[in-house]
Amino acid sequence: MGTQQQKIVGLGGQDWPPLFAHFYLTAARTLIAASAEKALPDVALPVLYTQRHCLELVVKDLILGCFHLDEAQTVAGKQPAGVQPPRHTHDLLRLLEGLCKDLARLNFHVSDELSAIDSLAKQFADLEDESPERFRYAYVEEFKNGKAPPTGFPEARSVDLGKLQRELEQVFSTCADVESGASPWRRLYDKAGCLVAGALNEGLISLDQEKAVATRCRLDPLS
Repeated sequence: MGTQQQKIVGLGGQDWPPLFAHFYLTAARTLIAASAEKALPDVALPVLYTQRHCLELVVKDLILGCFHLDEAQTVAGKQPAGVQPPRHTHDLLRLLEGLCKDLARLNFHVSDELSAIDSLAKQFADLEDESPERFRYAYVEEFKNGKAPPTGFPEARSVDLGKLQRELEQVFSTCADVESGASPWRRLYDKAGCLVAGALNEGLISLDQEKAVATRCRLDPLS
């Protein structure tokens, strides 16, 4: 037997970028590409879960960006809009509804990008049929009187994993790519950074306060 190759990776630390949406996007892409056609049925649920989780993280990252922009506006002396951090829920449509409200509160326009997210979120919501856990567990309902409920997918259906991946790649590229200055995610943080820097220049906050806000808001996501 040959020597087994070690595959050790580093996680965490100050220099490790927590780009979780990118990680899950890459995982789904890699799994699809590495699977022979006859093996796709065996990896379909892990791929769907990974794709769906990536989309959830994209939406939550944008909500978090809205929250930090609201914080930065408050630091700059503007009236807070009342944006809250992402909720502890996996309901894609509920999260997307909250994101739309947050963007409206901030008067931040991203209509085209939201349309693409909405279309993809509805496709996953249709597959899930009101249960975000459907890609993770065989049963998504409670056992009653010792009797097992129907399995997560009682009816046969076909899913185009490639189509979902292409749409997800597009959504990530236009909405959440930190390398793109045009993505809403970057624009939210860039605007927040400008507001905090302006407040510092105008003497509204001290340098220590600026550093504290920048650290909390992660205003320099590429560093």
